[in-house]
Amino acid sequence: MKSLTTSTILMLVASSLIFFFIGRYSVSSSSSDSVTTTSDKDLLTSKGIDSKDDKAIAVNSTPTKVTTDEEKTEEVLPSEDKEAAAKAEAAKVEADKAAKAAAAIEAAKNRRVENASSIDAPSSLVTSTSLARVKMGISDKKIAEVLSSISKKMEDKKLAYVSSMMQDCSGIFHQLKDSLQTRLPSLAAGSQYQYPTPQVARSSRQIADWYHKNNNLLIVQDPLASRNSIRPGAVMFYGKSNRIFKDIDIDMLTDRGNNYTSNGAIQHIAVVTAVSLDEDGNVVDYTIMHGRRPGKTAHRSGSKEVQSRNKTLPAFGHWSQQWVGIANMATLKK
Repeated sequence: MKSLTTSTILMLVASSLIFFFIGRYSVSSSSSDSVTTTSDKDLLTSKGIDSKDDKAIAVNSTPTKVTTDEEKTEEVLPSEDKEAAAKAEAAKVEADKAAKAAAAIEAAKNRRVENASSIDAPSSLVTSTSLARVKMGISDKKIAEVLSSISKKMEDKKLAYVSSMMQDCSGIFHQLKDSLQTRLPSLAAGSQYQYPTPQVARSSRQIADWYHKNNNLLIVQDPLASRNSIRPGAVMFYGKSNRIFKDIDIDMLTDRGNNYTSNGAIQHIAVVTAVSLDEDGNVVDYTIMHGRRPGKTAHRSGSKEVQSRNKTLPAFGHWSQQWVGIANMATLKK
């Protein structure tokens, strides 16, 4: 074997070094392509790249639902709040119904209603002796029409309150009942009906006593209980102003034992020309034609309400005059 020269030895060493570095580089590159650091793996897993962890997320996680404001409100509303809301809505419906009913009643009170039933219809609220009824079948509406027409003509005449001319309260009553018989001949005095005349019953107290003797006077102890006896053609009797009368009888009303002096409770008389009824057919107010008082002409007075603006005034009275008696204008003969 030939001895190697120095140059040859240097060349072999250099070649060995070159091959060594080439092989090392190849191993290093292969490792870098297949190995991921722990930090890189954590990062990739958090991003869903790791297939094993990604499968677990898909099973255990709940998708986020996007809801509107209305949906959120429905979802978070507790059951008791829902119940309260339902009750509030029901209460509102009932309140609306009550308001409508009240409006209907108020409309009925403000509307002039003539009862079209027969004049001999029973009065369910009368608690004392019932009034004698006219049996001709003439409706309250018809009598109201006739009396309103008669009253209008009398008002046009501007009749002053003069007793000597039969234009005081009892005189106007006599004029009304005479005119009614003329306009409605079926109610005229004759075989069936009779009326007080000025010759036998001139004053309001005498007229009341005449109706009482002929079984056609209801003495009113309780105005509210007797209100449905008020009808067109009814004759109304009122007590003295600012007086309260209890346990009323005919003697108290008329002082008939002393020739009907002013000591009797009755001070005023009038005739009903129209009534107003509520939804149930009960009288709530009425209108009268009468000779009012000295200095005033005969005229119809406005509605007499159940509850007056002045709470101290008597129910169904004439201002401060208590309603104490009522009769049908036409009286059946015994």
